[in-house]
Amino acid sequence: MADEAANEEFLRVYTRHQHTVFSFLLGAVGSFSDAEDLLQEISVVLWRKFDRYDPDRPFVAWALGIAKLEIAKYLRTKRRRTTALLPPDVLEALAKTWARDEGILREARERLASCVAKLAPKERQLLSYRYHEGLSQKEIANKSSRSVGAVNTRLVRIRRQLLACTKVGPGD
Repeated sequence: MADEAANEEFLRVYTRHQHTVFSFLLGAVGSFSDAEDLLQEISVVLWRKFDRYDPDRPFVAWALGIAKLEIAKYLRTKRRRTTALLPPDVLEALAKTWARDEGILREARERLASCVAKLAPKERQLLSYRYHEGLSQKEIANKSSRSVGAVNTRLVRIRRQLLACTKVGPGD
């Protein structure tokens, strides 16, 4: 029962901060697929080491500390030099910044999700094609029976609408 409670606690804490860890990985390695691979590996390491986590300290800082070590290991395994992407001191500064700004990033993601939810289903579908499936504008045009120009125009308008919706004004 104690293991089950620990597993549940890990899942609660980790899922709340998984986006931050992934964003950090993507910034560190520069490749979406490499960041996804790393996230899987790091998730397992975090779960295995969760009994060593001090709940009085920020989870994100602990997770990013482990992530830095895993990134270095991953890059060595892939036979890349870590300095080819980010030098260790830059990686350290990046981890500290991500940990510090995690709350701000979470709020921004929540605002964006709320704004996306307000879009019409067709607009959400265009965003999904572009950003979840990674389709080019030409591929989207073919899938949605529109011209490339129409897809481009619609995506620009949607982005502007989301930008306006997510902006925080004075007093917010």
